[in-house]
Amino acid sequence: MTPLAADPFSTVPKTSLQAFYDRENELQQLQRAVKDGSRLVLVLGVRRIGKTSLIRVALNQLSKPYVFIDLRALESYEDRSLYRLLADELNKIVPLSKKILQYLKRVRGVSVGNGMVSLAIGRDKPNIISMLRTLDAWAADEGFTLPIVFDEAQELRFFRGGRRRIDFRKILGFCYDNLERTAIILSGSEIGLLYSFIGADDPSSPLYGRHYAVIQLERLSKEKSVDFLRKGFEYHGIKPSEEILARAVEEFDGLIGWLTYFGAEAVRLYRHDVRPTLQELTRLVRAKAVELCAIELEKLYLRSPLYLGLLADVGSEGSTWSELRIALEKRFKRTVSDPQLFTLLQNLENLSYIKKDQGRYKVLDPVTAEAARMLLDRRLRRP
Repeated sequence: MTPLAADPFSTVPKTSLQAFYDRENELQQLQRAVKDGSRLVLVLGVRRIGKTSLIRVALNQLSKPYVFIDLRALESYEDRSLYRLLADELNKIVPLSKKILQYLKRVRGVSVGNGMVSLAIGRDKPNIISMLRTLDAWAADEGFTLPIVFDEAQELRFFRGGRRRIDFRKILGFCYDNLERTAIILSGSEIGLLYSFIGADDPSSPLYGRHYAVIQLERLSKEKSVDFLRKGFEYHGIKPSEEILARAVEEFDGLIGWLTYFGAEAVRLYRHDVRPTLQELTRLVRAKAVELCAIELEKLYLRSPLYLGLLADVGSEGSTWSELRIALEKRFKRTVSDPQLFTLLQNLENLSYIKKDQGRYKVLDPVTAEAARMLLDRRLRRP
C-alpha cells in the first residue's frame, strides 16, 4: 500500500495529486476531453463527492493556465459580482503569461496597469463574449486549449445584467460554435437543474443537439472507503481499529467529503490526546456533520418546510409516494395534493437530494435526513 504524500484529510479542495485519492479514470477522462478539443464538458456528482478537487487536480496536472469560477463565491447574481471573480482569475494567469495583458487591453472595459487586470462595471463594463473571444485568441497564439470552469454552474441561470436576465445558454452556445481553443467545463451537484439549464433536451436551447462529454463521479465502494481512511490515518501516524473504519464507512456511505471530515476530526482529537470510544467518536463527528448540513438546508426550508419534511420522513430503505404523503400530512397536519407532492419530489430530485429507484424515493446523503429532522424540530418548536 503506497502512502499518500500529502494530507488526504485536509478539508479544503485538493489541488495536487499528492493528496488526491483514487479517481484515476475520471482524471484521465477530463484531461483527455480537454486535450482532444471537447468544447463542453460536464462534471457531475452529488454534494461532497469531490468534483472541485477532481477538476483542480486534473487541470493542474496539465500545467497550463485555466480559469476557475467558483459560483458559490458570488456576492449576488449581478454581473458585477461575476466580473470580480473573473478579474481575480485573470490576475492568477498574468504571472504565467504576460502576453495575456496585450490581448486583454484591446477589450473595451478592461484596464491593464502595473501588471494587473481590472474590469469596469456599470455602463462601461466589458462585453462577456468579447472577453471570451479575446481569451480564445490568446490561447490559440500560445498553442493550447484554455479550460474555463464554472463550478456549480446551475447558478448561472439566475444572472442579471441591469434589469434583464443574462442568458448564459446563448453565451455558452456562442463559445461552442466559435471558440476553437476554449473548453467550457460545467460542474454541478444539482444535476437535474444543470441539465435543465443547458437545455440538453430543449429544441429552443442554443446548446440543443451539441455533443458534450460527461464525467460522472460515483461514491467510493466500501473497500475504497476503508482504504482511503486507512491511508489518511497512516499519513498522520495513527493506526485506528478496523471497527472504527467500518463504522465510519457505514455512517457516511462512500461520500469522500464526509469521510475526510471524519478523519480530520478524529486526528484533531488524537493530537489533543483524547481517546474517545467508538460510539463517542462517531456520535461527535456525526453531530458536527449534521450541523453543517443543517446550515445548508436553511435555504431549502425558506422555500418550503415541506421539502425538509420529505427529507426527514424518507426511511432508511426508501419510501413510496403514498408513504411520504401520509408522513407529510401527519407531520404538518394539512392536506398535500398530488400536483404539490409531485412538484416537491421533482424539485428535490433536480437538486440531487433524493433519487427514485424502483418506485421508492431515497436520500442520497445519509446525513441529510438527520439534519432535516433536527432543523425542523428547531423551527417548529419556536414560538
